[in-house]
Amino acid sequence: VEEQRAQDALCERIANMETKETFGALVYDLDNNNHAYVLLLEGKKEYLGIRVVLYGNNQPTTIGDYIRVEGKLVNFSRGTNPGEFNGMAYYRLQGLSCGLMIENIETLDSSVAYPIKAYLYQWKKEFSTRIKLCATGESSGLYQGLLLGDKTEISDETIRLFKRNNVLIRG
Repeated sequence: VEEQRAQDALCERIANMETKETFGALVYDLDNNNHAYVLLLEGKKEYLGIRVVLYGNNQPTTIGDYIRVEGKLVNFSRGTNPGEFNGMAYYRLQGLSCGLMIENIETLDSSVAYPIKAYLYQWKKEFSTRIKLCATGESSGLYQGLLLGDKTEISDETIRLFKRNNVLIRG
């Protein structure tokens, strides 16, 4: 409950921000759409230690990079209508506090702080490329979903069929 209040207070400050900030950050994950997830380590004291997702061009491509990023912190949407996606709740479950709209980004050190995670991510990208070479269309998407947990290339209709038949694909 106390952590939730602290998150709410942080989100309120972010919502009222008018200026861009500069942060030193460590890339700890990349998603299937190449959005980077970072931990803020340098910058304003009140934002240190929070986890954010980066939005915009020039995303980092290596897990473990230490970057300097300049931009504006933004809140996730709350989803005010019934059935609407609630980004705030979704990203909070992932441990993320807010987003950061990139204006400038620079890699300061690419010595890879998470070598195993970085290796596995590169392996996943390579394996995905090989699947696309060996299979086409819906088959490629299904293989990627089943083997890699990446359902981005599976049609909505197929996902509905899987859900109806209690077949779970995460990703």
